[in-house]
Amino acid sequence: MQSRQKYHASFPFSLRVAVITLLAAFVTACVTTEPKLFQDNVSKDKEVEARVQIGLTYLNKGEPEKAIMQLKRALDVNPDSARVNEVLALAFENAQEYDVAKDHFKRMLSLDSSYTRGRANYGYYLMRRQDFKEAYRQLNLVIADIYYSRRAAAFQQLAYAAAKIGKKDDEVEYFYTRALGLDESLTSAMIDLAQILYKNEDYAKSQIYLDRYREKVRPSSAEALLLGIKLARVFEDKHDEASYALALRNLYPRSKEYLEYIKGIRDADD
Repeated sequence: MQSRQKYHASFPFSLRVAVITLLAAFVTACVTTEPKLFQDNVSKDKEVEARVQIGLTYLNKGEPEKAIMQLKRALDVNPDSARVNEVLALAFENAQEYDVAKDHFKRMLSLDSSYTRGRANYGYYLMRRQDFKEAYRQLNLVIADIYYSRRAAAFQQLAYAAAKIGKKDDEVEYFYTRALGLDESLTSAMIDLAQILYKNEDYAKSQIYLDRYREKVRPSSAEALLLGIKLARVFEDKHDEASYALALRNLYPRSKEYLEYIKGIRDADD
């Protein structure tokens, strides 16, 4: 059965998350003022490394133009750096120069096709641009690298991409299950998987993942509360249904989930 995507899937990695992740990877580089750092006796590799981290710092502050200036200088020093092209791609995406960003991602992969982190960021970029078919292809290559440290997140986003291009629910479910097997803290993957299982009438497993989600997230999202209402009805648990409904009304009275709940009650009364 093909996925009809009636469940919510978590939004793909934001640009800000990508920048913060890269910043964490560069924490060992020394950042200081330009006149001090880039003297003649500083090695080219250290200059490139430092300019990349300065660029990332500017990106994290929401200043893509300053980031691009630093990264362009790094690229002038080493035009064959896959890492510089990766960060430049993120900077140009931040500046809404999407074609230029894509060109730098492609250049990055042409320089180093084994650069898994860069390929993952390219996949997330494609998802943000809603090119889910190409994102699906790229992220399948990412998860093939069993030593990649953020493989769980890649599995989760691959599940999202698979759902978007109409892959079968069992494939989407598999990707979410693999993501959670690698990282049990991915609460958005739990609720996404619970939604799929509910849609496919695997109510017992759906309840398991919803319970796991609610153990970790307080307060529950409107989406989780509405799913709780639906599952309580399946299991004829009036107490849980009322509890979920009260929480949904009190916490999210203007949400689309609450409107769906109210509409369901009215339709049942007609």
